[in-house]
Amino acid sequence: MKRWQAVVGMGMLAVSVAQAEPRRVLLTHENRLPEKGELEVEGAFILQENQDEREQFTVEDVDWRTYAVAARYGLARDLKIGAVVPFSTWEPDEGDGEAGFNDIQIEAELRAFEDVFGYPYILPYLRVSLPTGDEDKDLGDGDPSYTFGAAVGTTVLDDLHYALDLAYTVRGSSENVASVGGSIIWDLNDRCSLVGEGKFTEKLAEEEENSKILLGGLIYRPAPVWLVGLYGGKDMGGDPDMIAAVRVNYTFE
Repeated sequence: MKRWQAVVGMGMLAVSVAQAEPRRVLLTHENRLPEKGELEVEGAFILQENQDEREQFTVEDVDWRTYAVAARYGLARDLKIGAVVPFSTWEPDEGDGEAGFNDIQIEAELRAFEDVFGYPYILPYLRVSLPTGDEDKDLGDGDPSYTFGAAVGTTVLDDLHYALDLAYTVRGSSENVASVGGSIIWDLNDRCSLVGEGKFTEKLAEEEENSKILLGGLIYRPAPVWLVGLYGGKDMGGDPDMIAAVRVNYTFE
């Protein structure tokens, strides 16, 4: 699996206002959808430091920088669609790197069940990854892929939120992969939250280890239509060694 996909492949990075609180997670999903007729836009920057053993590199350290723009739209109260367009550059400490668009992703989320208090909830989703990235430059898969998943979550003590996210990706000519993720969110107040996430993704044939990403984040909402998120972590199973991300959201009410 390409390095940028470990983080960008989570789908949309978006936030809603009105009755719902901001969507705070980066790797997984939660029941924060835009209201019917609302449009959400986002810009994100993701930095990953990896180690690569390909022969053209005289050293192993490789820096990945991904710039993503995203949008989500509420088709109905419990249904949204969205898309994310990522652009990445990777550069070794010595030698030449590459730059270009990655695989564009289109996603739909359905809030199939939610209690009157907003929890517990069941949120199935479908994500389609289009082969717009150059596989030869390590920027895309080269084939379309389809991810079927569902997040199940609940809340305790009013400000602690837990969710489990299960997904299975069908990957064209390559082998399929399964993943399991989880999140815990602590609301410090109406504007600020602390986030902890983990995601396990089974390895592909060309990879040596499974991906085991651990991530922490701080979410701040300076105004009703704005959200800023800062994240940091690493892959305990291999690449990327370090992950840092910042995201900014704006909602058109």
